[in-house]
Amino acid sequence: MEPLRVNNDREFEPPDFSFQDHGVDLRLYDPSRVSSRDRRSSQYSVTDSLLSTPNRPESWQQVSSLSSSSTAQSTNLNLPAQPLQNTNPSMTNQPIDTVIWKINWQQPTFMCSMLICGLILAIGHHVYYISLSGSPAGDATRQAWSIRFGTAFAFLVVACFKAITVSALGQYLWSVVRSKGLKISDLDRLFALTSNPISIFSVSVIKNASLAALLGTIFWTMDFVSFAPAATLSVVPVNITISVPIPVLNGTKVLLDTQSPKAVVDTRISEKIAQKSASLADVVPLDFSIAPQIWSYNMQFFGLTLKCREAKSTEQAIFDQLVHDREELSVFVVPQINDSIWNNTMSESDPKLRYLLLYLSLRTVALYDSSSLFELYVNKSTAYHIFVQSSTSSIVCTAMNASISVTIASVYGNQEITQHSTQYLNEIPLCDGSPSCLVDFYQFSNLEEVLQGNITLRTGVAKAGTYGYDLVPVLIDNPLLRLFTACDDVQASPFGSLFSPSSSSPRPIEDIFKIEPWQCRNRTFMRAIEDLSINITIGYLGSPNLTSSITEYANITTSDTRNIYVYHPLYLVLSYSIGFFLASLCGAIGLYSMHVNGVSHSNSFSAIMLTTRNPDLDILARGKSLGSDPLSKSIKNTKLRFGPLLSQQAPEKIGSDESPRHVAFGFEGNVDELKKGGKYI
Repeated sequence: MEPLRVNNDREFEPPDFSFQDHGVDLRLYDPSRVSSRDRRSSQYSVTDSLLSTPNRPESWQQVSSLSSSSTAQSTNLNLPAQPLQNTNPSMTNQPIDTVIWKINWQQPTFMCSMLICGLILAIGHHVYYISLSGSPAGDATRQAWSIRFGTAFAFLVVACFKAITVSALGQYLWSVVRSKGLKISDLDRLFALTSNPISIFSVSVIKNASLAALLGTIFWTMDFVSFAPAATLSVVPVNITISVPIPVLNGTKVLLDTQSPKAVVDTRISEKIAQKSASLADVVPLDFSIAPQIWSYNMQFFGLTLKCREAKSTEQAIFDQLVHDREELSVFVVPQINDSIWNNTMSESDPKLRYLLLYLSLRTVALYDSSSLFELYVNKSTAYHIFVQSSTSSIVCTAMNASISVTIASVYGNQEITQHSTQYLNEIPLCDGSPSCLVDFYQFSNLEEVLQGNITLRTGVAKAGTYGYDLVPVLIDNPLLRLFTACDDVQASPFGSLFSPSSSSPRPIEDIFKIEPWQCRNRTFMRAIEDLSINITIGYLGSPNLTSSITEYANITTSDTRNIYVYHPLYLVLSYSIGFFLASLCGAIGLYSMHVNGVSHSNSFSAIMLTTRNPDLDILARGKSLGSDPLSKSIKNTKLRFGPLLSQQAPEKIGSDESPRHVAFGFEGNVDELKKGGKYI
């Protein structure tokens, strides 16, 4: 037979294939008489002899093809113990291809870029919602698009974070299979962690690869990150706010009001407002023309008010002098029960009518009529005061500058003013005649005018020879003082004990002083006087003759509503922060695994194909080459490990410890440790 010749162009004559020339004994056997062990030995021999030689030329491939064809025709090849001898000298010295230890830039770049993209999208979602917050929500179409965009942001953020988790898990899995042998069933669960959520609950997976189970759990729970962010933007109706000029008390106009010719003949405008406020026991309605039927606004302004307190011991002399001056009058006013005046004047032999004092207040000008009071008050006082005597106490009210905070509201034309706080700043000094202080003086005079007068009850002889007390019509010399008849200072006066109750009148004093809801809403003289002074000052703002309305503006909340976006960033920031932290943790695990492995792995089909080139696995896979479920127990329980195979070496390096070994999945006992940077094929 003509020997085989290999031309330079890799073409050769169709060989007269003779197994005798290659030391091969070709024998035909009855398939039924050939044992499975002999068949495996024959297959190993062919595989080791023909497939282990690297870079075989095309002619050797044809030989292998012929050999396989003959085997398929129930032909058994018994190979000698020594390897096949290559008749081509040029092929014996060809170098062996070894693995390349290199981390490809694509995997690290992918993980880092996905992390950055997820962070940018999360920030973009936050900025987008901030831009919408407070803006009109518009119609249903606009609201729907904002929801769509928010959902898209949340979906993309989670997609980026999950992509990092999948990539990191893929790198870490190869670290696991290199370090220990695992059952094929466990390998199935590990490689299915991102496709089958049941795998994360496997006890064997948690035991042998707990970190991989954690990464799988993070992957499946990462979707929860998208639940809260989309709901942080909501649409709520809010009242429309209008900016309008608010009135401010103008001192010049107040002064002109008091000095105008009309004020000399007629009552001043400010005085009319004070009297009307006292009669209403409320603020005179302010003249604001605003289109909506319901509106309100908060306001803080400065003005003159009264601050009341109990008289000091040094001031009590003024009240004593007032009572002493009244003793000389033919009609005496009794200030208190069982005092020295009472005991000296109230007797059966005294025929005079007596008036029981419940309230008394005099204007300051009345103090000038008495030389004794002039010495006690005018020469010693540095501020404006109003003195009020009741049956139980002596009260001093001082004119003060105050900062007043109120809410002014209107409900279908009914104005409501609510006082929130009053901060007293300083006492108003007595006027020295300058125009600036005259404004305070005239405002104080309005308060005096409203508060002056008395409220008394008259007593007398019931019948001749018998002394007793009868309630007669009450004397109120100022109708505006009816505001105070419901106060506790009147209703709980000690004078009420002088009159016996009856079945028809259990509280005789209450029959005379009827209690109305609008009267004395703060229950005491002191608080009622302070409340009235504030109402009068607020009422000045309702007159354009006393105010200016071009200097200050206020935001008035109306009843008209519109829908706006409201953004609550807490749950968006919290959700994305948790997702970013978990994705960063997974990315760090993946990058570290690549560093330890020395290469960037893949879970693609090509990676599985290249790492399972092992005759042992070929035998194990007999009858299961379709990859169908379920696997037999013998296969499931077989432990595999990834590393250099102990039984596979390059043919020309057999017997040498330095010869490169093939790396693949193999039986746990047939696989050595894979060392980073080692020389493998």
